[in-house]
Amino acid sequence: MLGREVGRRLDRYGYKKAFERVLSSLHQADLAIGNLEACFSGDETQTIEPLTFFAPNRQLIALLYLGFDVLNLANNHCSPFAVDYSQKLLNSVGILTIGSPVQGFDGLPIQINRNGLKVAIISGMLLPTTKQNIIKIMQPSFAKSLQKIAAVNDFVVATIHWGDEYANIPNTAQQQLAHWLVHNGVNFVIGHHPHVVQPVAEYKNGLIAYSLGNFIFDQEGYIKTTNGLTERGLMLRLRLHKKLGWSKQEIATCIVDRYQVDYCETQNKL
Repeated sequence: MLGREVGRRLDRYGYKKAFERVLSSLHQADLAIGNLEACFSGDETQTIEPLTFFAPNRQLIALLYLGFDVLNLANNHCSPFAVDYSQKLLNSVGILTIGSPVQGFDGLPIQINRNGLKVAIISGMLLPTTKQNIIKIMQPSFAKSLQKIAAVNDFVVATIHWGDEYANIPNTAQQQLAHWLVHNGVNFVIGHHPHVVQPVAEYKNGLIAYSLGNFIFDQEGYIKTTNGLTERGLMLRLRLHKKLGWSKQEIATCIVDRYQVDYCETQNKL
């Protein structure tokens, strides 16, 4: 999230100071994917409370500095009227976009070829994440679509905006949908929205990261009841091999002074 107080501090102190400590982890990636919690709005930072955030166009340079290849726009903080603008702006500098802030899974996947591997990425938003809403998603027609995508790609990634805000465990509907996605050909389910880290779990031949928490977000002082959990995030590094499968590394991050990102501790080293 590059708007609101984050945007003001990036203007004051600079994007290099904000991200220099974690830059190497992102630059090592052949394919870096993230969720953009604030769409772009032109020259000025705006906020339409309580949910919609905007970042000024000048913060685009921070995303280029970090080296993101793909950004998800399917979330409740990216307003529908700003999505088209943001897509064109990001695409103009070589950053691919996927998803839009509509309920359910949106459109066709994007397919990326890297080092001889075909990786498909699908995107969705499911709020609230309830049994009633996931039943609408878990339909035979969507299952067939997923199976077709899996058949022509080496790996399939689903990035989903879902879950309960500030809950550090996934709810039952999240778990049920995640398992269903894996059963139907998705290899990696990557979640966001709760603003706190939720567990990363292996299931069958897939991996589910229920929520990666906040990479950068100015919730310190806003959400006091979370006891600092909104200042923590998780970068998930995946190594993929067509024959050997995949391995993962969880890299824990912390937000300092509402705009700097630093390492906390690293788990499950490769």
